Amino acid sequence: MKEANLLRLFQAFGVSRILFIAPFLKLTKAEKSKLDIIIRKGIKSALGLPPNTSTAKILSLGVSNTLDELIEAAKASQQQRLLGSRTGRRILERLGYKSIEIAKDMKDLPKNVREKLTI
Repeated sequence: MKEANLLRLFQAFGVSRILFIAPFLKLTKAEKSKLDIIIRKGIKSALGLPPNTSTAKILSLGVSNTLDELIEAAKASQQQRLLGSRTGRRILERLGYKSIEIAKDMKDLPKNVREKLTI
């Protein structure tokens, strides 16, 4: 299997499992460090690199991000998804997010317009 496919597999099965729950936990520095190491080891393995390959070089290639960056992106994605519906905005309001004022101006499309849209 090619490196690109192995990398996609690792991101699909390894990183996605970590990001399924990590953004919602209060992780200690040690726990974050362990997860970061797991991600780096998986990427090095998928790319066929030796374990002592510099992490800085891998990060500079843009092949992977740090755990903190991945968690931040997952949280932002979740918040944007919730902003897309009235129920989601209410959930965010109850959780105390302040950036919801912009989304309050959103209105539902009229039914006749929605029926004409094909996605």
